[in-house]
Amino acid sequence: MKKLLAVIVLIVLIAAGLPFVNGILMERVFKQAVENANAMQVNNPIGYSIEITRYDRGYSHTDIELKLDLGAAKKMYGIDTVIIREHAKHGLMGVVSTVDLKENPGYSSFVNDKLGGRDPLHIESYYNILGRVESTITLDNFSITLKDDNLHVLDGKVNVSASRKMNNIKFSGIWKGFDVGPKASLGEISLNGDMSLASGSTWIGEADVNFKGFKVKENNTDFEISDIKMHSLSNIDRDANSLRTEQLYSFNSIRAKDFKADEASLHIVVDGIKLDALEEFKDQYMKATSSMMSKINFKDPYSTNNDQMKREMAQISLKLTAAYEKLLKKDLELQLSDGHIKLPQGEINGAFTLKLLKDMTFAQFLPLINEPQSLLDVFYIKTDISLPAGLASDKPQLVQPAFPQMKTGLFVKEGDYLVNKIETKDGKLFLNGDTVPLDEIVKQRNARVPPMNQY
Repeated sequence: MKKLLAVIVLIVLIAAGLPFVNGILMERVFKQAVENANAMQVNNPIGYSIEITRYDRGYSHTDIELKLDLGAAKKMYGIDTVIIREHAKHGLMGVVSTVDLKENPGYSSFVNDKLGGRDPLHIESYYNILGRVESTITLDNFSITLKDDNLHVLDGKVNVSASRKMNNIKFSGIWKGFDVGPKASLGEISLNGDMSLASGSTWIGEADVNFKGFKVKENNTDFEISDIKMHSLSNIDRDANSLRTEQLYSFNSIRAKDFKADEASLHIVVDGIKLDALEEFKDQYMKATSSMMSKINFKDPYSTNNDQMKREMAQISLKLTAAYEKLLKKDLELQLSDGHIKLPQGEINGAFTLKLLKDMTFAQFLPLINEPQSLLDVFYIKTDISLPAGLASDKPQLVQPAFPQMKTGLFVKEGDYLVNKIETKDGKLFLNGDTVPLDEIVKQRNARVPPMNQY
């Protein structure tokens, strides 16, 4: 009996101490997460930064205040910082916290003046003993008046789970959209994904975003698109130090005043992206964007010095061109497949592949203009396209050979469709099944065009 009583007392003591222990663990996780989040933005000139301005940990609860600096974006939004207050309750198995944004005058005024003091945004986080942070962001529906229209924002919820090091994020959510009376509406949006930080600022993983639809009907505008789906997948080949990304886009239908289409889809793959070159390009792009933003007066864009912006753009273009050139490595490949759209005139289907067979620079592309045969040593190209003949009834040149040496035009007619098939193979260019004699075409073209020194 005494042993049983001792065990019970020990369990009670341990349970009584767990909230305090979980408070300590939560502090470690929280501060580490803030440190990691800031570290990710060190080389991002337009990035944010987070500062913990207050952290009061007690036995059963913790009160925190954060200051979020929006970095270069503050000029765009007109907001320097966002104050975030978090109140956490320590439990036996973890810590539950709630977030309050009412310390921000703009947000507080919006809630009090437009929504009668009812805050529609609720953020709750759970810090477990394994170091993972799980947050739920809930939006209640609300309505506000915009000039003569009533904007009705529907409810939504997003769940986000992040590792202590902030190098893995999982998310899922649904927002039911909004409407502005009969003038415009956005249908339900759903999203989910699992992304991991692979290298520098490069994330890989899988994500989906789906839209039920979007409508605008006002004055002369009548537009509607439905069932939009976007799927993204990316992974890294560590041995080749390269990235592969895939995006799949589709929509069910689109309607406009003079346009109608159904069942459209496109699968895009970019493979062989060298990671070190990609990181350098993103770094240059971020610096260029930050430089441009610092020179734009967002309160009065028309006051911006256009001549200065043109000079800035020219300098930026040179830097980005040099960085982009480093991506032009052997095996860099672009694939467009499963291209499909249904029009009243018929269906368009297509696929396209372009692959780099050797490392290149922009300067090396210039001589290829006069030496098309050399293109076969640089690129692998393959196309397979079909479209309704009625779409090109006023363009007969598409089916006519451009040179006497060619047996077909760019397209050939097959029933009610025009078909294009191109492929480079065995050092030759094939168009719709026939070899294109590039050398003979170049000779004929050169015979027609006098040398430059004759002018």
